[in-house]
Amino acid sequence: TGNTETVEVQNLSIYVKYATYVVPKFDENGFLMAEVADWEQYNLIPAMANVYFEDAFIGKTYIGNAGVKDELKISLGRDERIQVKREEIKDYKSRKTFGSNIRENFGYEIIVRNLKNETANVIIEDQLPVSQDSDIAVEIEELSSGFLDASNGKINWELAVPSSQSRQISLKYIVKYPKDKQVINL
Repeated sequence: TGNTETVEVQNLSIYVKYATYVVPKFDENGFLMAEVADWEQYNLIPAMANVYFEDAFIGKTYIGNAGVKDELKISLGRDERIQVKREEIKDYKSRKTFGSNIRENFGYEIIVRNLKNETANVIIEDQLPVSQDSDIAVEIEELSSGFLDASNGKINWELAVPSSQSRQISLKYIVKYPKDKQVINL
């Protein structure tokens, strides 16, 4: 008679690897993700799914197989127990003129703090500027073992941060360009 009913189709407990993603340029907290390896073995059908974490309902997600590669990633929401700060290194930042060129130094300290009672796997994401102009050059000074994708400037660090501890990484780069060019968004 027009009433909607919810029917449970499948109920699975799945082994997942947890990782907290942080983008310190935009947010001081992390986002907890559950990463499911070998997800094909579960024969999941594309549908809405209820997600439970630590015996509590945290929300709904759409499980689909379009575009999913090696791992199925499910967002478990904001993780305020992982805190991150991105601070400019004041004594590194400079702007100097050499003849007809300008050289600008940029440096950031990224500090990740784990307030959990266990070690946290944290993936930090940041980005270098990418030049589309051959007159503008970006040189890396320090990445603290980060992985750089040169095509888009994206940098990832993967850290295991012990319980109640902090880890610090540095990002330093130099941008060189002719003084008659205006360069923005550095």
